[in-house]
Amino acid sequence: MHHIGGPGIKAAEALVNCLNDRYASVRTEAAHALGRMEASPAILKRLAETLDDYDPEVRVAAAVSLIGFGQSAIPVLCDRLKTADQLRSERISKVLHEIEVSENSLQK
Repeated sequence: MHHIGGPGIKAAEALVNCLNDRYASVRTEAAHALGRMEASPAILKRLAETLDDYDPEVRVAAAVSLIGFGQSAIPVLCDRLKTADQLRSERISKVLHEIEVSENSLQK
């Protein structure tokens, strides 16, 4: 993972790798933990890809983390919107909407 920088690079790499674990509980916890780290392109990309996980709890954890990253998650989510997969587009649109709602509530 050459795109992750700063302190905690080994932890970030390990957590990104855990998003491929065969156990949904491990993937869920990894998605939550990545949401508490500093945003990087690699982390945001993998969390966005994890919105396609077959397990709904893993998808929710990835969505919550992406929403927490706010504006920095928008470009990677918009890139993933370029798909013919309607279900993927709906999931990404929901996350983008939640980021907008969250950002608007912070500005009030």
